[in-house]
Amino acid sequence: MKSVKKNYLAIIMSLVFVLCVSIGAYIFFTDNNVYKPDIDGYCANERVSEDMSRTEMAKIYKDSCVAVIVESKAPDRSYTNISSGSGVCVASEGYQTEYKHNAKQSYFATNYHVISYACDPMYSSYKTEISIELDGSTAHYPAKLVWYDRNMDVAILTSEFEGADAETISMGYIKMRDRIVDCKAEDKLFYDDIFVIGTPLDLQYKNTLTLGNISNTNMEMVEASGVEIYTYFLNGVFKYTTDRNAVSSPSQVLQAYDNIYENVVMMNCDITNGNSGGGVFDRYGNLIGLATLGLDTEVSGSASMNFLVPIYPIMQVLDRVILQNESMGEQNIYSIKSLGLKVLDSNEANRVGNVVLVANGALSYYFDGNFYKKADYFSTFNFNEEGVIVLESGSGIPHGFIIQSVDKNDGTEVVIKDRNDLIYFLLGCKKGERINFNGKLGLIGRTYTVSL
Repeated sequence: MKSVKKNYLAIIMSLVFVLCVSIGAYIFFTDNNVYKPDIDGYCANERVSEDMSRTEMAKIYKDSCVAVIVESKAPDRSYTNISSGSGVCVASEGYQTEYKHNAKQSYFATNYHVISYACDPMYSSYKTEISIELDGSTAHYPAKLVWYDRNMDVAILTSEFEGADAETISMGYIKMRDRIVDCKAEDKLFYDDIFVIGTPLDLQYKNTLTLGNISNTNMEMVEASGVEIYTYFLNGVFKYTTDRNAVSSPSQVLQAYDNIYENVVMMNCDITNGNSGGGVFDRYGNLIGLATLGLDTEVSGSASMNFLVPIYPIMQVLDRVILQNESMGEQNIYSIKSLGLKVLDSNEANRVGNVVLVANGALSYYFDGNFYKKADYFSTFNFNEEGVIVLESGSGIPHGFIIQSVDKNDGTEVVIKDRNDLIYFLLGCKKGERINFNGKLGLIGRTYTVSL
Protein backbone atom coordinates (compact mmCIF):
# COMPACT_ATOMS: atom_id res chain seq x y z
CA MET A 1 0.00 0.00 0.00
CA LYS A 2 2.82 2.37 0.80
CA SER A 3 4.43 1.74 -2.56
CA VAL A 4 1.15 2.37 -4.37
CA LYS A 5 0.81 5.76 -2.72
CA LYS A 6 4.28 6.76 -3.84
CA ASN A 7 3.58 5.75 -7.44
CA TYR A 8 0.27 7.62 -7.41
CA LEU A 9 2.01 10.75 -6.14
CA ALA A 10 4.67 10.43 -8.79
CA ILE A 11 2.01 10.24 -11.51
CA ILE A 12 0.29 13.37 -10.19
CA MET A 13 3.55 15.30 -10.02
CA SER A 14 4.39 14.23 -13.57
CA LEU A 15 1.04 15.49 -14.80
CA VAL A 16 1.52 18.79 -12.97
CA PHE A 17 4.97 19.15 -14.54
CA VAL A 18 3.61 18.50 -18.04
CA LEU A 19 0.80 21.01 -17.46
CA CYS A 20 3.23 23.71 -16.26
CA VAL A 21 5.50 23.12 -19.24
CA SER A 22 2.52 23.37 -21.59
CA ILE A 23 1.31 26.62 -20.07
CA GLY A 24 4.82 28.05 -20.18
CA ALA A 25 5.23 27.09 -23.83
CA TYR A 26 1.84 28.62 -24.65
CA ILE A 27 2.77 31.90 -23.01
CA PHE A 28 6.21 31.93 -24.63
CA PHE A 29 5.06 31.19 -28.16
CA THR A 30 1.81 33.13 -28.12
CA ASP A 31 1.85 36.58 -29.75
CA ASN A 32 2.14 38.96 -26.80
CA ASN A 33 0.51 41.75 -28.84
CA VAL A 34 -2.80 39.91 -28.74
CA TYR A 35 -4.69 40.88 -25.60
CA LYS A 36 -7.91 39.07 -24.78
CA PRO A 37 -9.43 40.37 -21.55
CA ASP A 38 -11.84 38.18 -19.64
CA ILE A 39 -14.23 41.09 -19.27
CA ASP A 40 -15.64 43.58 -21.76
CA GLY A 41 -13.54 46.40 -20.36
CA TYR A 42 -10.05 46.55 -18.93
CA CYS A 43 -7.32 48.93 -17.85
CA ALA A 44 -5.09 49.66 -20.83
CA ASN A 45 -2.22 50.61 -18.49
CA GLU A 46 -1.89 46.93 -17.57
CA ARG A 47 -0.45 46.33 -21.03
CA VAL A 48 2.29 48.96 -20.83
CA SER A 49 5.51 49.14 -18.87
CA GLU A 50 7.91 51.98 -18.10
CA ASP A 51 10.60 50.54 -20.35
CA MET A 52 8.33 50.84 -23.40
CA SER A 53 8.86 53.68 -25.86
CA ARG A 54 6.10 56.23 -26.31
CA THR A 55 5.27 54.83 -29.75
CA GLU A 56 4.88 51.34 -28.27
CA MET A 57 2.50 52.73 -25.65
CA ALA A 58 0.57 54.63 -28.30
CA LYS A 59 -0.03 51.46 -30.31
CA ILE A 60 -1.83 50.06 -27.28
CA TYR A 61 -3.64 53.26 -26.31
CA LYS A 62 -5.03 54.07 -29.77
CA ASP A 63 -7.91 51.65 -29.17
CA SER A 64 -8.93 53.75 -26.15
CA CYS A 65 -8.89 57.05 -28.07
CA VAL A 66 -11.86 58.24 -30.10
CA ALA A 67 -13.03 60.94 -32.46
CA VAL A 68 -15.94 63.06 -31.18
CA ILE A 69 -18.50 64.33 -33.71
CA VAL A 70 -21.13 66.96 -32.90
CA GLU A 71 -24.04 67.83 -35.21
CA SER A 72 -26.28 70.73 -34.25
CA LYS A 73 -29.32 71.51 -36.39
CA ALA A 74 -30.85 74.99 -36.42
CA PRO A 75 -34.48 75.30 -35.21
CA ASP A 76 -35.72 75.81 -38.76
CA ARG A 77 -33.44 72.96 -39.96
CA SER A 78 -32.07 75.28 -42.66
CA TYR A 79 -28.48 74.40 -41.77
CA THR A 80 -26.44 72.14 -39.51
CA ASN A 81 -23.29 73.04 -37.61
CA ILE A 82 -20.90 70.09 -37.62
CA SER A 83 -17.73 69.99 -35.55
CA SER A 84 -15.31 67.28 -34.53
CA GLY A 85 -12.69 66.77 -31.87
CA SER A 86 -11.03 64.05 -29.87
CA GLY A 87 -11.58 62.10 -26.68
CA VAL A 88 -10.02 59.43 -24.49
CA CYS A 89 -11.61 56.62 -22.45
CA VAL A 90 -11.22 57.12 -18.69
CA ALA A 91 -13.61 54.41 -17.46
CA SER A 92 -15.28 51.30 -18.88
CA GLU A 93 -16.45 47.90 -17.70
CA GLY A 94 -13.76 46.78 -15.29
CA TYR A 95 -13.35 50.26 -13.79
CA GLN A 96 -14.29 50.35 -10.11
CA THR A 97 -15.20 53.63 -8.42
CA GLU A 98 -14.05 54.53 -4.93
CA TYR A 99 -17.57 53.54 -3.83
CA LYS A 100 -16.98 49.93 -5.02
CA HIS A 101 -19.29 50.23 -8.01
CA ASN A 102 -18.19 48.67 -11.32
CA ALA A 103 -18.87 50.95 -14.27
CA LYS A 104 -21.37 49.52 -16.76
CA GLN A 105 -20.75 52.01 -19.55
CA SER A 106 -17.70 53.63 -21.16
CA TYR A 107 -16.79 57.22 -20.24
CA PHE A 108 -14.68 59.64 -22.27
CA ALA A 109 -12.90 62.86 -21.35
CA THR A 110 -12.87 65.69 -23.90
CA ASN A 111 -12.85 69.49 -24.05
CA TYR A 112 -15.98 71.50 -23.33
CA HIS A 113 -15.51 73.56 -26.47
CA VAL A 114 -15.68 70.38 -28.57
CA ILE A 115 -19.27 69.71 -27.44
CA SER A 116 -20.36 73.27 -26.56
CA TYR A 117 -23.29 73.18 -29.00
CA ALA A 118 -24.89 70.66 -26.63
CA CYS A 119 -24.91 72.91 -23.56
CA ASP A 120 -24.33 76.54 -24.58
CA PRO A 121 -27.57 78.46 -23.81
CA MET A 122 -27.17 80.24 -27.13
CA TYR A 123 -27.90 76.93 -28.88
CA SER A 124 -30.62 75.69 -26.54
CA SER A 125 -33.19 75.66 -29.36
CA TYR A 126 -30.94 73.60 -31.64
CA LYS A 127 -31.19 69.81 -31.92
CA THR A 128 -27.72 68.55 -31.06
CA GLU A 129 -26.41 65.01 -31.33
CA ILE A 130 -23.02 63.74 -30.14
CA SER A 131 -21.40 60.58 -31.45
CA ILE A 132 -18.00 58.92 -31.31
CA GLU A 133 -15.89 56.92 -33.76
CA LEU A 134 -13.54 54.21 -32.59
CA ASP A 135 -10.14 53.39 -34.00
CA GLY A 136 -10.33 51.41 -37.24
CA SER A 137 -14.06 52.01 -37.70
CA THR A 138 -16.31 54.54 -39.42
CA ALA A 139 -19.40 53.60 -37.40
CA HIS A 140 -20.89 56.37 -35.28
CA TYR A 141 -21.98 55.41 -31.76
CA PRO A 142 -24.32 57.78 -29.91
CA ALA A 143 -22.78 59.48 -26.89
CA LYS A 144 -24.35 61.46 -24.06
CA LEU A 145 -22.95 64.48 -22.26
CA VAL A 146 -22.97 63.76 -18.51
CA TRP A 147 -20.81 66.53 -17.02
CA TYR A 148 -18.86 69.62 -18.05
CA ASP A 149 -17.14 72.73 -16.78
CA ARG A 150 -16.87 75.57 -19.23
CA ASN A 151 -14.16 77.50 -17.38
CA MET A 152 -11.91 74.46 -17.10
CA ASP A 153 -12.82 73.44 -20.67
CA VAL A 154 -13.42 69.81 -19.73
CA ALA A 155 -16.35 67.46 -20.26
CA ILE A 156 -17.30 63.81 -19.78
CA LEU A 157 -19.24 61.77 -22.35
CA THR A 158 -20.65 58.28 -22.02
CA SER A 159 -21.66 55.62 -24.53
CA GLU A 160 -23.25 52.19 -24.26
CA PHE A 161 -22.20 51.18 -27.80
CA GLU A 162 -25.63 50.22 -29.07
CA GLY A 163 -25.72 48.39 -32.39
CA ALA A 164 -25.16 45.08 -34.10
CA ASP A 165 -21.44 44.92 -33.32
CA ALA A 166 -21.64 46.42 -29.83
CA GLU A 167 -20.92 43.08 -28.15
CA THR A 168 -17.57 42.83 -29.93
CA ILE A 169 -16.27 46.13 -28.54
CA SER A 170 -13.72 45.81 -25.76
CA MET A 171 -12.93 49.35 -24.60
CA GLY A 172 -9.91 49.76 -22.37
CA TYR A 173 -9.73 52.75 -20.04
CA ILE A 174 -6.57 54.71 -19.27
CA LYS A 175 -5.52 55.71 -15.77
CA MET A 176 -5.25 59.39 -14.93
CA ARG A 177 -2.50 61.03 -12.91
CA ASP A 178 -2.33 64.59 -11.63
CA ARG A 179 1.06 66.13 -12.39
CA ILE A 180 -0.01 69.76 -12.49
CA VAL A 181 -2.45 70.87 -9.79
CA ASP A 182 -2.53 69.00 -6.47
CA CYS A 183 0.74 67.09 -6.55
CA LYS A 184 4.16 67.21 -4.93
CA ALA A 185 6.79 69.50 -6.41
CA GLU A 186 8.91 66.54 -7.51
CA ASP A 187 5.95 65.08 -9.42
CA LYS A 188 5.24 68.21 -11.47
CA LEU A 189 6.10 68.24 -15.15
CA PHE A 190 9.64 69.37 -15.87
CA TYR A 191 10.52 69.27 -19.59
CA ASP A 192 9.09 65.73 -19.57
CA ASP A 193 8.66 63.64 -22.71
CA ILE A 194 4.98 63.30 -23.63
CA PHE A 195 2.79 62.08 -26.48
CA VAL A 196 -0.63 63.10 -27.81
CA ILE A 197 -3.24 61.02 -29.63
CA GLY A 198 -6.03 62.90 -31.43
CA THR A 199 -7.93 63.54 -34.63
CA PRO A 200 -6.60 66.70 -36.33
CA LEU A 201 -8.57 68.43 -39.09
CA ASP A 202 -10.62 65.51 -40.41
CA LEU A 203 -11.80 62.03 -39.44
CA GLN A 204 -9.40 60.46 -41.94
CA TYR A 205 -6.58 61.48 -39.57
CA LYS A 206 -8.19 59.75 -36.60
CA ASN A 207 -5.82 58.83 -33.76
CA THR A 208 -2.81 60.64 -35.13
CA LEU A 209 0.24 60.42 -32.86
CA THR A 210 2.52 63.35 -32.10
CA LEU A 211 5.57 63.21 -29.86
CA GLY A 212 7.09 66.08 -27.93
CA ASN A 213 7.83 67.38 -24.48
CA ILE A 214 6.73 69.93 -21.94
CA SER A 215 8.09 73.29 -23.09
CA ASN A 216 7.88 75.36 -19.93
CA THR A 217 8.19 74.59 -16.23
CA ASN A 218 5.88 77.44 -15.20
CA MET A 219 2.64 75.82 -14.01
CA GLU A 220 0.81 79.13 -13.64
CA MET A 221 0.57 80.07 -17.32
CA VAL A 222 -2.50 81.98 -18.47
CA GLU A 223 -3.78 82.01 -22.05
CA ALA A 224 -7.01 83.12 -23.71
CA SER A 225 -9.22 81.82 -26.50
CA GLY A 226 -11.19 84.10 -28.76
CA VAL A 227 -14.60 84.06 -30.39
CA GLU A 228 -16.28 86.20 -33.05
CA ILE A 229 -19.41 88.06 -31.96
CA TYR A 230 -21.94 88.83 -34.71
CA THR A 231 -24.27 91.69 -33.85
CA TYR A 232 -27.50 92.46 -35.68
CA PHE A 233 -30.93 94.05 -35.23
CA LEU A 234 -34.15 92.06 -35.41
CA ASN A 235 -37.44 93.94 -35.26
CA GLY A 236 -35.60 96.91 -33.83
CA VAL A 237 -34.03 94.85 -31.01
CA PHE A 238 -30.28 94.38 -30.56
CA LYS A 239 -29.19 90.75 -30.95
CA TYR A 240 -25.86 88.94 -30.90
CA THR A 241 -24.69 85.43 -31.68
CA THR A 242 -21.51 83.41 -32.13
CA ASP A 243 -23.15 81.31 -34.86
CA ARG A 244 -22.16 82.84 -38.20
CA ASN A 245 -24.71 80.74 -40.07
CA ALA A 246 -27.55 82.30 -38.10
CA VAL A 247 -26.88 85.85 -39.38
CA SER A 248 -27.32 86.77 -43.03
CA SER A 249 -25.81 90.24 -42.73
CA PRO A 250 -24.28 91.16 -39.36
CA SER A 251 -24.08 94.85 -38.58
CA GLN A 252 -20.84 94.34 -36.69
CA VAL A 253 -18.26 91.57 -36.21
CA LEU A 254 -16.19 91.79 -33.03
CA GLN A 255 -13.41 89.69 -31.54
CA ALA A 256 -14.11 88.80 -27.91
CA TYR A 257 -12.63 86.55 -25.24
CA ASP A 258 -14.41 83.23 -24.99
CA ASN A 259 -12.42 81.85 -22.05
CA ILE A 260 -9.36 82.60 -19.95
CA TYR A 261 -7.27 79.48 -19.39
CA GLU A 262 -5.42 79.29 -16.11
CA ASN A 263 -2.97 76.55 -15.07
CA VAL A 264 -2.41 75.54 -18.69
CA VAL A 265 0.89 73.86 -19.58
CA MET A 266 2.81 74.63 -22.75
CA MET A 267 3.98 71.72 -24.88
CA ASN A 268 5.74 71.45 -28.23
CA CYS A 269 3.56 68.62 -29.57
CA ASP A 270 2.06 69.88 -32.82
CA ILE A 271 -1.73 70.02 -32.61
CA THR A 272 -4.37 71.72 -34.70
CA ASN A 273 -8.16 71.94 -35.03
CA GLY A 274 -9.68 68.57 -34.17
CA ASN A 275 -6.94 67.61 -31.71
CA SER A 276 -8.93 69.32 -28.95
CA GLY A 277 -9.87 66.83 -26.27
CA GLY A 278 -7.17 64.36 -27.28
CA GLY A 279 -5.27 62.60 -24.51
CA VAL A 280 -1.85 63.87 -23.42
CA PHE A 281 0.25 61.13 -21.81
CA ASP A 282 3.50 61.17 -19.86
CA ARG A 283 6.38 58.78 -20.52
CA TYR A 284 4.97 56.35 -17.95
CA GLY A 285 1.71 56.00 -19.85
CA ASN A 286 -0.44 58.10 -17.51
CA LEU A 287 -3.15 60.40 -18.86
CA ILE A 288 -2.12 63.83 -17.53
CA GLY A 289 -4.18 66.27 -19.59
CA LEU A 290 -6.11 67.13 -22.74
CA ALA A 291 -4.71 68.89 -25.81
CA THR A 292 -6.72 72.10 -25.90
CA LEU A 293 -5.39 75.18 -27.67
CA GLY A 294 -2.51 76.74 -29.55
CA LEU A 295 -1.30 80.21 -30.41
CA ASP A 296 -2.01 81.47 -33.92
CA THR A 297 1.04 81.39 -36.13
CA GLU A 298 0.66 85.15 -36.64
CA VAL A 299 1.30 85.51 -32.90
CA SER A 300 3.88 82.83 -32.27
CA GLY A 301 5.61 82.68 -35.64
CA SER A 302 5.55 78.91 -35.14
CA ALA A 303 3.05 76.07 -35.01
CA SER A 304 4.56 74.46 -31.92
CA MET A 305 3.33 76.72 -29.11
CA ASN A 306 0.44 74.61 -27.90
CA PHE A 307 -1.20 73.98 -24.55
CA LEU A 308 -2.84 71.27 -22.49
CA VAL A 309 -5.35 71.56 -19.66
CA PRO A 310 -4.92 69.35 -16.56
CA ILE A 311 -6.87 66.12 -16.24
CA TYR A 312 -7.32 66.91 -12.52
CA PRO A 313 -10.96 68.12 -12.73
CA ILE A 314 -11.99 64.87 -14.44
CA MET A 315 -10.21 62.91 -11.71
CA GLN A 316 -12.13 64.83 -9.04
CA VAL A 317 -15.62 64.13 -10.38
CA LEU A 318 -15.49 60.94 -12.47
CA ASP A 319 -16.58 58.47 -9.78
CA ARG A 320 -19.57 60.60 -8.77
CA VAL A 321 -20.51 61.16 -12.42
CA ILE A 322 -20.56 57.39 -12.99
CA LEU A 323 -22.74 56.77 -9.93
CA GLN A 324 -25.14 59.53 -10.94
CA ASN A 325 -25.38 58.38 -14.56
CA GLU A 326 -25.88 54.73 -13.65
CA SER A 327 -28.63 55.51 -11.10
CA MET A 328 -26.56 54.54 -8.08
CA GLY A 329 -27.87 57.40 -5.93
CA GLU A 330 -28.00 61.17 -6.09
CA GLN A 331 -24.54 62.70 -6.30
CA ASN A 332 -23.61 66.34 -5.77
CA ILE A 333 -20.85 68.04 -7.71
CA TYR A 334 -20.42 71.65 -6.66
CA SER A 335 -19.34 74.55 -8.81
CA ILE A 336 -19.35 78.32 -8.79
CA LYS A 337 -22.49 78.21 -10.94
CA SER A 338 -24.30 75.70 -8.71
CA LEU A 339 -23.83 78.09 -5.76
CA GLY A 340 -25.52 80.82 -7.79
CA LEU A 341 -22.32 82.86 -8.10
CA LYS A 342 -20.57 84.64 -10.93
CA VAL A 343 -16.99 85.58 -10.16
CA LEU A 344 -14.06 87.36 -11.77
CA ASP A 345 -10.36 87.20 -10.93
CA SER A 346 -7.49 89.54 -11.85
CA ASN A 347 -6.40 87.48 -14.88
CA GLU A 348 -9.87 87.88 -16.38
CA ALA A 349 -10.25 91.48 -15.22
CA ASN A 350 -7.05 92.54 -16.99
CA ARG A 351 -8.26 91.15 -20.33
CA VAL A 352 -12.02 91.41 -20.32
CA GLY A 353 -12.49 95.09 -21.17
CA ASN A 354 -11.39 94.88 -24.80
CA VAL A 355 -14.83 94.36 -26.35
CA VAL A 356 -17.52 96.90 -25.53
CA LEU A 357 -21.09 96.67 -26.81
CA VAL A 358 -24.28 98.52 -26.19
CA ALA A 359 -26.49 95.75 -24.86
CA ASN A 360 -29.96 96.28 -23.44
CA GLY A 361 -29.45 100.01 -23.57
CA ALA A 362 -26.31 100.01 -21.42
CA LEU A 363 -22.59 100.12 -22.17
CA SER A 364 -21.39 96.59 -21.43
CA TYR A 365 -18.37 94.33 -21.55
CA TYR A 366 -18.76 90.96 -23.23
CA PHE A 367 -16.87 87.97 -21.90
CA ASP A 368 -17.41 84.25 -21.46
CA GLY A 369 -20.89 84.40 -22.97
CA ASN A 370 -22.05 87.16 -20.61
CA PHE A 371 -22.55 90.88 -20.66
CA TYR A 372 -21.29 92.99 -17.77
CA LYS A 373 -22.66 96.50 -17.42
CA LYS A 374 -19.84 98.99 -17.18
CA ALA A 375 -21.79 101.18 -14.79
CA ASP A 376 -22.19 98.28 -12.35
CA TYR A 377 -18.86 96.54 -12.70
CA PHE A 378 -16.32 99.11 -13.79
CA SER A 379 -14.26 98.73 -10.62
CA THR A 380 -14.21 94.94 -10.92
CA PHE A 381 -12.52 95.10 -14.28
CA ASN A 382 -9.66 96.99 -12.67
CA PHE A 383 -9.42 94.46 -9.85
CA ASN A 384 -5.76 93.49 -9.43
CA GLU A 385 -5.65 91.61 -6.13
CA GLU A 386 -5.35 87.88 -5.55
CA GLY A 387 -8.70 86.24 -4.99
CA VAL A 388 -12.01 86.38 -6.86
CA ILE A 389 -14.67 89.03 -6.68
CA VAL A 390 -18.35 88.08 -6.65
CA LEU A 391 -20.24 89.73 -9.49
CA GLU A 392 -23.51 87.90 -8.97
CA SER A 393 -24.56 87.02 -5.44
CA GLY A 394 -25.82 83.62 -4.37
CA SER A 395 -25.88 81.23 -1.39
CA GLY A 396 -25.79 84.20 0.95
CA ILE A 397 -22.53 85.59 -0.47
CA PRO A 398 -23.09 89.22 -1.54
CA HIS A 399 -22.10 91.04 -4.69
CA GLY A 400 -18.73 92.75 -4.34
CA PHE A 401 -17.34 90.32 -1.76
CA ILE A 402 -13.74 89.34 -2.52
CA ILE A 403 -13.08 85.66 -1.70
CA GLN A 404 -9.49 85.29 -0.51
CA SER A 405 -9.59 81.88 1.17
CA VAL A 406 -11.96 79.02 1.95
CA ASP A 407 -12.01 76.35 4.63
CA LYS A 408 -14.13 73.44 5.76
CA ASN A 409 -14.98 72.49 9.31
CA ASP A 410 -11.79 70.44 9.56
CA GLY A 411 -9.86 73.71 9.84
CA THR A 412 -7.88 73.27 6.63
CA GLU A 413 -7.68 76.59 4.79
CA VAL A 414 -7.08 76.97 1.05
CA VAL A 415 -5.82 80.29 -0.28
CA ILE A 416 -7.78 81.47 -3.32
CA LYS A 417 -5.48 83.23 -5.76
CA ASP A 418 -7.67 82.92 -8.85
CA ARG A 419 -10.86 81.41 -10.26
CA ASN A 420 -9.33 77.96 -10.74
CA ASP A 421 -8.40 77.65 -7.06
CA LEU A 422 -12.05 78.11 -6.15
CA ILE A 423 -13.24 75.65 -8.83
CA TYR A 424 -10.80 72.95 -7.70
CA PHE A 425 -11.84 73.40 -4.08
CA LEU A 426 -15.57 73.14 -4.82
CA LEU A 427 -15.13 70.02 -6.99
CA GLY A 428 -13.78 68.23 -3.92
CA CYS A 429 -16.66 69.24 -1.65
CA LYS A 430 -19.37 66.80 -0.54
CA LYS A 431 -22.97 67.21 0.50
CA GLY A 432 -23.41 68.05 4.18
CA GLU A 433 -20.16 70.00 4.52
CA ARG A 434 -20.05 73.58 5.75
CA ILE A 435 -17.78 75.94 3.85
CA ASN A 436 -16.40 79.22 5.18
CA PHE A 437 -15.71 81.84 2.53
CA ASN A 438 -13.21 84.33 3.94
CA GLY A 439 -12.33 87.71 2.48
CA LYS A 440 -13.46 91.29 2.53
CA LEU A 441 -16.41 93.41 1.55
CA GLY A 442 -15.01 96.82 0.78
CA LEU A 443 -12.32 97.32 3.42
CA ILE A 444 -13.95 95.14 6.06
CA GLY A 445 -12.95 91.52 6.62
CA ARG A 446 -15.89 89.14 6.46
CA THR A 447 -16.67 85.40 6.55
CA TYR A 448 -19.77 83.87 5.00
CA THR A 449 -20.69 80.27 5.81
CA VAL A 450 -22.48 78.06 3.30
CA SER A 451 -23.98 74.65 4.15
CA LEU A 452 -23.91 72.29 1.20
